[in-house]
Amino acid sequence: LEVEGNFELIDDMEKVTNNSQRLLNMINSLLDLAKIEAGKLDLHNTDVSLAQLITSINDVIKPIAAKNQNNFNIHNLANIAQFVTDKDKLEQTLINLLSNACKFTQQGEVSLTIYVGNEQITFDIEDTGIGLTAKQQEYIFEEFRQVDSGDSRQFGGTGLGLAISQRFVELMNGRISVVSEVNKGSVFSVIIPHNSV
Repeated sequence: LEVEGNFELIDDMEKVTNNSQRLLNMINSLLDLAKIEAGKLDLHNTDVSLAQLITSINDVIKPIAAKNQNNFNIHNLANIAQFVTDKDKLEQTLINLLSNACKFTQQGEVSLTIYVGNEQITFDIEDTGIGLTAKQQEYIFEEFRQVDSGDSRQFGGTGLGLAISQRFVELMNGRISVVSEVNKGSVFSVIIPHNSV
């Protein structure tokens, strides 16, 4: 469109592209959920380079964080270079959580801290966003449940990201938890066996 000088159509094409990506994400989430419910979702464990995982996550999240003028930082405190897990499911889980953190934070801080202990690797996703009430923390991992589910919804989403993330983590013999306070932010922790190599 730029080459042909049709600049007035570029915004429309970007909207089409963004909505297509949203629809694809929704379909993939529903397919993942269906596989989980049917017990057909398997682990594909491989050797994972922590440095490569960090680079990949940084490349995806930096521009998402920038949309709401958030600073994004990764703190790698882990003393391992590689570990064994399902890379795709771990990466999708971390990107889901970090994308949420960026979405619910405006002009704030979002960070990923990685550390190792007790034969486990922990990924803490911390933000300075709107936070969660105690009631919201009870149901956020349920399918199709959203933080802002009323008529005045400000934030998009299907309500599947956290549910699928929790199922992925449990499939990896790990656990996911949240600590949050309204208007002060949240910390989501993903803890999985690191099986270092």
